[in-house]
Amino acid sequence: MFLKIKKLSQIVILGLITFLFSSFALAATSNVVGNWETIDAKTQKPSSIIAIQSSGSVVVGKIIKTFDETSEKKVERCTLCKDDRKNQPIIGLEIIRNMQCELNKCHGGTILDPRDGKIYKATMRLVNNGQQLKVRGYIGVSLFGKTVVWNRYK
Repeated sequence: MFLKIKKLSQIVILGLITFLFSSFALAATSNVVGNWETIDAKTQKPSSIIAIQSSGSVVVGKIIKTFDETSEKKVERCTLCKDDRKNQPIIGLEIIRNMQCELNKCHGGTILDPRDGKIYKATMRLVNNGQQLKVRGYIGVSLFGKTVVWNRYK
């Protein structure tokens, strides 16, 4: 009888540990999931809304809205893109690809700047209690890059 209780308690503990680790892994990915507002570096005004979502074991990000001030500046298609996104509409354009997330950090993916069609290696990190996302694009090593801060959009 004692052996059955001991075996049962081991199974329950193992089940709880498995549940906690799987929930933790899911939470790590889902923290960055959501809508993010980008800010124009020159005007300091909102530039676009990026929807980040899970896609299998990675996360991707698409432009879902832009805030262009004048129709002269408005870019409707990614004419400068060089890959499968060439001439694709800006709205719906996947700018973040293959980002792998752990805890509050994501790495291993790329980010596209649709203004010039350039693709950069990228990392992302949640800050300010998950209300901001630091996105770093770089060429080669992360030391040579640029970091921007996106705000969670509600």
